Amino acid sequence: MKDVAALLGVSRQTVSAVLNGKEWVSEETRRRVLETIDEHGYTPNPHAVSLAGKSAPLIGVVLRDISNMFYTQLAMGIESVTRSEGYDILYYNTFENHDYEVEAVHSLLSYRVSGVIISPIILGMDLSHLWKLWRSGTPFVSIDKIPSLINHSISFENERAAYDATRYLIGRGHRRLAFLGGPESSISAQARLMGHKSCLLDHGIAINGKWIAGAGTDEAQRNAAAHKVLDDPARRPTAVLCFNDLVAINVYKAAHALHLHIPNDLSVMGFDDIEMASLLGPPLTTMRLDSYRAGAEAARIVMESINRNYAPASEIKQIEYAPELIERESVKQIAQPGICG
Repeated sequence: MKDVAALLGVSRQTVSAVLNGKEWVSEETRRRVLETIDEHGYTPNPHAVSLAGKSAPLIGVVLRDISNMFYTQLAMGIESVTRSEGYDILYYNTFENHDYEVEAVHSLLSYRVSGVIISPIILGMDLSHLWKLWRSGTPFVSIDKIPSLINHSISFENERAAYDATRYLIGRGHRRLAFLGGPESSISAQARLMGHKSCLLDHGIAINGKWIAGAGTDEAQRNAAAHKVLDDPARRPTAVLCFNDLVAINVYKAAHALHLHIPNDLSVMGFDDIEMASLLGPPLTTMRLDSYRAGAEAARIVMESINRNYAPASEIKQIEYAPELIERESVKQIAQPGICG
């Protein structure tokens, strides 16, 4: 602004007034300022705005694993809303690392972003950084509810969905059921495991600890979990319910390595319905979580919070979506249905 003002022989306040749409500037002066800005390629610096003590026109987005298409689709949903509202996005990928998440939140607060959407690592973790975010008054939405904190959130009926998925497999005749779970710090993983166990017990099927394994957070851990439940032919399950579609992909890889045919030798079911799920051979039966829709709704809540200028503790929205069963070709009928009732 100082350079533009010097070029035109006007005050920096006049240039600022033009950029902020103030009506007291004459049309001639406005025209000259805008032409000079365009000629010299001037663009405002969002960080400079934050240094001036104002909220920057940025939305901070903190994701657990951007390599997972669930989060990619979530990000696309967020951007479908924020772009139309004139906000840029500052992304942080935490790689399922709590320390990275803490750093990301502190960095976003230092930038004075206008709002935050975060998929936090929760169970067994220090949540003081999330409390700091809440106390700052910055509008934010979490993907999954945060224990002991009343904030805007988008989540899914994970326990019920896992119950329904397990019931579907039982209805297809399966009694030897394995469950490959997610990270121990994931509320979703714990809820899905609980739903799976509840359904087994409700249908009189004993819970076999050898058929329950945590699939961790990376490719190597997912591969190890798949082999843990499949390698021994004597205790091999007939069906595997997976925490998400990435885990299911590793089950496909393990089955291929063991010369098992899906679904004739092994039925597989996932969660999320990422784009790759329909491209597998055979296409994967899964519980669809519409993460694009969730991302768009999270962004709308943040935009509404910014526009209404209310604190995150007021008018709280906690939205929970019901996953949808997507039947494809990875689950085999091995007995007559009817047990589900």
